[in-house]
Amino acid sequence: MKSSATARFEHPGAIAATPAAAPEKLTYSAADAAVLLGVSRPTIYRLLARRVLIPIPGLRHQRIPKKQVRRLVEAHIRSVRSASERNRTPPR
Repeated sequence: MKSSATARFEHPGAIAATPAAAPEKLTYSAADAAVLLGVSRPTIYRLLARRVLIPIPGLRHQRIPKKQVRRLVEAHIRSVRSASERNRTPPR
């Protein structure tokens, strides 16, 4: 039998505690967006200044919505695909 110092009370119907998953981010900081996009932080600030990325208004620190980052990535993928299709040589 376990000693009282090491014994734990467990309710017979208790569910084992599992660590909660971290909530998914809905916005990113400039540093986080830079890492995700593979660019530097100054590049993110240039994109914000050009309004290519539009931050959430009214916050002290600029937070970039996840949708904005995803939109930029998808636009880049589309441009790469169309460029590769244009550069294909016709089969002989």
